[in-house]
Amino acid sequence: MQVTKVSPFTGKENTLEIPLTDAEFRHGCELYRAGALIQEAFPGLSAGLREFLLTGITPEEWEREMKEPEDVVAYVDALPEEDQDGMEAETE
Repeated sequence: MQVTKVSPFTGKENTLEIPLTDAEFRHGCELYRAGALIQEAFPGLSAGLREFLLTGITPEEWEREMKEPEDVVAYVDALPEEDQDGMEAETE
């Protein structure tokens, strides 16, 4: 089935094919609304598809926006020193 959600990153509508029947989707939604965790409500879906159902963030957007920590460190290290104020890691 196709699900359309709006991305909080871009404001754009994205439509993904979710490998569920209408009945499976409705059942998963009922479980989730009753308090089940998303991974319990939709155990057959990938983490990326579950994230899309919850937030509208596509797996590609997640990959692009949620950089690994080493990417962030490399970015901060590349900043001019005056722009790094307050970005030092705390060590004890």
